[in-house]
Amino acid sequence: HKISLVLISNATYWEREFFVNAPASASSLLLIKIIFPPYTLTDILRIIELKANEGIVDGCYDNEILQYISKLIYGKTHGDTRIGIMTLKLAVKYLENNNLRKLTKEIINKVYARAVLEVERETIEKLPAAVLKILYSCAIAPEKIDTANSLYNNIYIPLCRKKLHQEPLAYAQFMNHLSYLTTMNLITSESEKKGQTRIKKVYIKTDKKVVETIWENQLKTGWLT
Repeated sequence: HKISLVLISNATYWEREFFVNAPASASSLLLIKIIFPPYTLTDILRIIELKANEGIVDGCYDNEILQYISKLIYGKTHGDTRIGIMTLKLAVKYLENNNLRKLTKEIINKVYARAVLEVERETIEKLPAAVLKILYSCAIAPEKIDTANSLYNNIYIPLCRKKLHQEPLAYAQFMNHLSYLTTMNLITSESEKKGQTRIKKVYIKTDKKVVETIWENQLKTGWLT
């Protein structure tokens, strides 16, 4: 009998981490990867329409405002529909709180930035502990520590050993998690030539204060230790 296992991930190269300690096993998996392209503008509009039809009273919105939200998401977030849905949710709350009857472009613009922050916060709260440690390392790193290697040696390792009393991940695993954080749009990384070698520069994109707050909350629960 054949057994098929379907894995869904937004990390394109998840298998690198999966087999980091057992590379010889990779060939046994007979992995077939299907990479789905980003949502098109039409895809985003259909999703926003579906959510609006499910949860908003008729008359509070029209197709023009849904198209506006869709174009906003398509243009600014590379098709992250979570932000579109959150924008819609916060816009409806704004209507209710201000006794208004219909969504407008002005309302959408008012709540959009908060929607981005809310989605980022939810994303960070759902990160595995190992990944959150690396993101937190990015958040507390001084500006002069901006390469993956210096971040690993000067921030991440001391954080694990001195504060959490844990052994840090191997550098290869650390780099895999950095790639994952890049796909989540929480950090950005770029390769830069320095002399005869290339170094990987790392910059945090999300709000550092949000990361630090979530870190402290998770630390209090004992989840990180």
